[in-house]
Amino acid sequence: MQDNQQQPLSGDPTLPGGENAPNGARRTSSKQVAANRRNALRSTGPRTAAGKRASKFNAVKHGLRAAEIVIPGHEDPAEFDAIVQEYLDEWQPEGRTEVTLVNDIALAEWKLRRLHRAE
Repeated sequence: MQDNQQQPLSGDPTLPGGENAPNGARRTSSKQVAANRRNALRSTGPRTAAGKRASKFNAVKHGLRAAEIVIPGHEDPAEFDAIVQEYLDEWQPEGRTEVTLVNDIALAEWKLRRLHRAE
């Protein structure tokens, strides 16, 4: 029967021992590994609903694939609403299909503005 566990490579800088690895990096000591694991147990991330909402956008770089239409803290919801209202006033859509199309036009403009800001 073959052992499926991988053996660490010699010279792996994450092995305990405190010696220099072949590439010049210091190996992590077993005490440091244990301390890192203890610290990781305390690092749980945001716990409250408000903290989760706030941290949700920490990694936003450009927002082009964001699920939210307006990115909180980065964009003004009133500005988006104004764009939608301008299109509704200009086109005066009748019926659900026309309203949907006008809203799609406004959303496309909003995303294009976001794209131009990201560039």
